[in-house]
Amino acid sequence: MLNILREKKNVKLIMFFIAIIIIPAFVLWGVGSILRSKSKDSLAGVVFSAKISKQDFVDQYHAVYSQAQILYGENLAKIKNLLNLEGQTWQRITLLEEAKRRKIKISDQEVIDAIQSSSIFYKNNRFDQDTYQTILSYYLGLTPRKYEEQIRDSLKIKNLIQQETKDIQISEQEARLTFQNQNTSYNLGYILIKPSDFTEDIEFAPEELEGFYRDKKELFKKTEQVNIEYLAVIFKDLVGNIVLTEDEIADYFYAHKEDFLTGTAEAGEEMTEEIKEKISQALSASKTRKEAERITWQIEDDIISGLSIKETAEKNSLILKETGFFSPWDPIPGIGWSYAITQDAFSLNPGETSNAIETKDGFYLIQVKDKKAPYLPEFEEIKQQVEAALGEEKSRQLAKNRADQILSEILALEKSGSDIQEYLTANGLLLQETGLIKKDSYIKGVGNASDIFFQIKTATPDVFYPKPIESQAGYLVTKIVQAATIDEAEFEKDKNIIIEQLLLEKKNQHLQDWLNRLIERAGIEVYFSIEQ
Repeated sequence: MLNILREKKNVKLIMFFIAIIIIPAFVLWGVGSILRSKSKDSLAGVVFSAKISKQDFVDQYHAVYSQAQILYGENLAKIKNLLNLEGQTWQRITLLEEAKRRKIKISDQEVIDAIQSSSIFYKNNRFDQDTYQTILSYYLGLTPRKYEEQIRDSLKIKNLIQQETKDIQISEQEARLTFQNQNTSYNLGYILIKPSDFTEDIEFAPEELEGFYRDKKELFKKTEQVNIEYLAVIFKDLVGNIVLTEDEIADYFYAHKEDFLTGTAEAGEEMTEEIKEKISQALSASKTRKEAERITWQIEDDIISGLSIKETAEKNSLILKETGFFSPWDPIPGIGWSYAITQDAFSLNPGETSNAIETKDGFYLIQVKDKKAPYLPEFEEIKQQVEAALGEEKSRQLAKNRADQILSEILALEKSGSDIQEYLTANGLLLQETGLIKKDSYIKGVGNASDIFFQIKTATPDVFYPKPIESQAGYLVTKIVQAATIDEAEFEKDKNIIIEQLLLEKKNQHLQDWLNRLIERAGIEVYFSIEQ
């Protein structure tokens, strides 16, 4: 089908990908809903009372998988388990059933145009027939006919989404309010009441401590933990083994001489000691990394050949280290913060070994020794932690009570026209000012300004806000000292961009709500899982 497309050679291409909103609710569809009745053995499920055969489900699963391959490439294998592809498949089927109910049709020309916009089939700035066939056959595992039908279905979904969102608009007033929220500057006056000022006033009986532990168990629940063994090839440990010759340094200088010449330097200027030091550092770093790579490749080869991680360490004169248990939110003992190592540590099973992981310090190869599932420690095990948590809760409550009292007294003074500064001085209170800041600023010693302004819905300038504001540092008695108005010229310049952003957000929210309702109406029944 679509022979016209397969004969085209000169087509301008743009990457084509139809993004379908993924609703977390799809995770509930799994093997728990597998069919128990033999009479339904050929069915994958039911959507809008329509029977979905296993073959239809597999076909649509392949379409979802193909989109994921195009989007994530070689990283797909690492994140496949996080994508819930079966859930996305049922979502796709549901949307296609709704498209059928609305009688949405896609012409051959629309399919041609969509495929022509996909840059993955481009070679030398031209649509290439061999590239098209090769990618479909060897990367996606599809025939052109099958791929074209997947694109046709994706266009139906795109058309359906466009129908759902075509009437959504953003007014200039909405854009103005957004611009105002983002760009108005405020001088915030505040009195900070810190919980730490009340810690000495806190007392609690043993039974209160145990009761707090029972009532707030979720606070003390330990997340999943992992213990890993690791081999590290650290760059700085190899620097002493790196030898640089004068010839290497000179060769580098003359090959890159233009990089070292100053604005007044002559073309024949010789290498200074400062330049020589810079070149030595660069070459040393490069050689160190290459040596670290060589050692790391040897380690990986040894493990692939069947050596244990301990035997590999001994063969390569490395020390096999163990971290002890840590959670995803902890620095790794002996290593420090490393998202890449943490991600691999918690994705591997006990006994599994990672590929080489590069960090700023060097290369690591880890093996998971053991894992602990989330659990609640016994009271005695974490008694000090419980004391600290209860103490923090009580100190914050005392700080809030004091803020309430201060604000009540200040508001009474405001009402009577009395001197507020005299009251502050008499009570040892300090009214500080931030100076003009925007809502995305950070207030030193207080926290994020956005957290504060989010709680201040409306405020009269130079009048204290009628309730204390909670911040990262404590409770604030606040007032807006000054508000700088927005620049109208700047708003006019940015207006269209703001409208586009707001429109996208509004459409996405509408689509999420609509899709949730659609799924509920679809009455989906699932009898089959690819994972079986």
